[in-house]
Amino acid sequence: MMLGMALFKGGVWQVSSLHCCLKNKVALVPLEVSGNSKSVHDFAQHIKSWVPGEITEVADEDLSLEVYLADRIRLGRGQDWLDGFEFHAVSSFCEALGTLLQFGSKARPHLLSALDWIKAGAAGYAVAKYGPDAIRNALDTIRTSAPKSQKPDYSKIFGPVIAELRARRNDPDFDVLRHLMRDYVLDHFYVPEGTSLLGETCGAPRLLTVGVASKRSGIPISTLTRQLKRSGELTSEMKNGLSDRGMLVSATVMDAAIADAEKLSSLNAWGANRA
Repeated sequence: MMLGMALFKGGVWQVSSLHCCLKNKVALVPLEVSGNSKSVHDFAQHIKSWVPGEITEVADEDLSLEVYLADRIRLGRGQDWLDGFEFHAVSSFCEALGTLLQFGSKARPHLLSALDWIKAGAAGYAVAKYGPDAIRNALDTIRTSAPKSQKPDYSKIFGPVIAELRARRNDPDFDVLRHLMRDYVLDHFYVPEGTSLLGETCGAPRLLTVGVASKRSGIPISTLTRQLKRSGELTSEMKNGLSDRGMLVSATVMDAAIADAEKLSSLNAWGANRA
């Protein structure tokens, strides 16, 4: 039993999702593995000509995801929200979310160092461990603080997360996470009907921009904007850097505003004819 446990612990460093040696608190360095299938597991051969570089120490505050993953291997699943997902789904999603939080929407994962991955994982885990509401709150913060040029484009605002979930579109272990992200996007962005969003074709949009509604209905943007403001559905606080054309309103509210605007237009036309 003790020998088996020792061998097990000795092999933990081979798990690709782990980027740190927790015993020594240093970043792990990937080895270039070459050779045929018979020698691929010959560790001694791989390090024979390897010269270690500078050791990268990892701070305790950056170890949270590494500790969680190591405990999942050692102890198995617990009862927390993340424990409902497969090991690789937790690792990949936390790292993608953390990359967005730590390094921004334009971050290129392939350029991140081992220490960057560890920091990203910790940042993502710090949010995701509290479940869907915490993830949505983090996405809210990112969305509302995004540059004006990015605001209409969810794929630019949430780059690393969207890219990871797209790459995993055929993996059912990510279904719940994809659904969470898809729902968030549909609730906060105009997504045209027929758009493919994280592996699913979207139906009628939940939100419409004033510009899109104007084009569909033939009612001028200024008229729709006045009607929405008159009904209290559009306020200056909601603009968040958007033009009147780009303002987002629920499709149901927009349909009602269009109907009211058309009714007023008909009444005005009737009054003009009477005069």
